[in-house]
Amino acid sequence: MRKGIAVAGNILLDRIKLVDSYPEKGLLVKIRELENAIGGCVCNTGTDLCVIDPSLRVSGYGKVGRDGEGAFLKRKLAEVGMDVSHIGECDVPTTFSDVMTVAATGERTFFTFTGADATLGIADIDPATLDCEIFHIGYILLLDALDAPDAEYGTVMARLLAGIQRAGVKTSVDVISEDSERFREKVIPALKYCDYAVLNEIESGRVAGIPPRDGEGRLIPENMEKICEAFGLTLSQ
Repeated sequence: MRKGIAVAGNILLDRIKLVDSYPEKGLLVKIRELENAIGGCVCNTGTDLCVIDPSLRVSGYGKVGRDGEGAFLKRKLAEVGMDVSHIGECDVPTTFSDVMTVAATGERTFFTFTGADATLGIADIDPATLDCEIFHIGYILLLDALDAPDAEYGTVMARLLAGIQRAGVKTSVDVISEDSERFREKVIPALKYCDYAVLNEIESGRVAGIPPRDGEGRLIPENMEKICEAFGLTLSQ
């Protein structure tokens, strides 16, 4: 009988750099402190699951580079009890983000290098070999190979999820908040093969094409109802 949860997708190193202020273009500011932290769906969700229930079997699926950063990430995940045997390595450098953090305010600015995450494809995850009750993957819009178009399913991600459902495993997805028009094209195909989906009001509004908030940032309750209705209509088509 299948047990546990598989967590797949983005694996990255957050290189956190503390500064006194964010400089204007062309100017310099000193970095006061440096810290490396794990990030991405596999690291964040997987670590949380391991901490919440140490008896739960949690398996990670993703790609890192054959470099020190990749070794660091796999070591950290193994330390919290995650099975890292399905995290592959490639010749592309490990994905990372430079996180510039202003000391006084905590305001953060991110510079991301896509790296190995972009190479994670359908060939890296075999539904027939999954030994889990739930397969969770994130983030849609940040996984280039899986976000690619598919003539039959809409996206490669949707094809992967359909195969996992056919194998008898429940599927779950998470989406990144992005200011773009890609949501309907990339997210809707995947949702058709999902048992669970994690979307905030920004992401769900983008998928439905309905704004969840007004110009002053206040939630529009009637639009939230319309968004939920739009999801039902979209997925039934």
